[in-house]
Amino acid sequence: MEQYFEILKLKPGASIEDVKRAYKTQVKIWHPDRFPPESPRLQKKAHEMFQKVTEAYKKINEDYASHKYKTASGRNKKSSRHTRTSKNPSPPPTDTPPKKPKSEPIPGFVTQVWPNGDKYEGQIFQNQMHGRGIFTSSQGYVYTGEFKYGKPNGQGKLVYENGDQYEGSFVDDMLQGTGKYIYANGDRYQGEFQNDLPHGQGVYILANGNTYSGLWEKGGLIS
Repeated sequence: MEQYFEILKLKPGASIEDVKRAYKTQVKIWHPDRFPPESPRLQKKAHEMFQKVTEAYKKINEDYASHKYKTASGRNKKSSRHTRTSKNPSPPPTDTPPKKPKSEPIPGFVTQVWPNGDKYEGQIFQNQMHGRGIFTSSQGYVYTGEFKYGKPNGQGKLVYENGDQYEGSFVDDMLQGTGKYIYANGDRYQGEFQNDLPHGQGVYILANGNTYSGLWEKGGLIS
């Protein structure tokens, strides 16, 4: 197990909370979208390390869970409170023990290619894109960022096949929240979005420098 702790930059025996924090830190450091796409060498290194970090976290967590199970079941104990008092059983306690908090899901890392040419590299949970990943469409657009149960949710970057790109908040595969949209012709909009359109406070800056700032509604400036 030592090599897995080394990958997460931890000493063997670190607490599970330290492991979780280290995992999140290393995922941010080695996520492929932080490295220039025009550098195949760096991209390859990032993908390899991202997968190693995810695998290390998975293995350590499984090992901790296994030890916890063995301890709870008494497999590693010569005796327990119940075995020592089994000759004189007493009524069960009336107090209900506190429930343990549910642990967060641990997404795995995969590379998946669909028959139509779509490709996904990233984390999954319950066989769905979940966590951080990169989705490359056969139609030419690429999304890099956070997923939740199969859809872009959270912070991400979407590069369209025509050269446009958006970076900001996504909700259920739609531009929603605060973000920045840069058009291939040099125009750009920065502000609030709703249902894939500028909606709310924002500023539109033309390539020639002209600026239109104010309140937007369904893609149009209203004030």
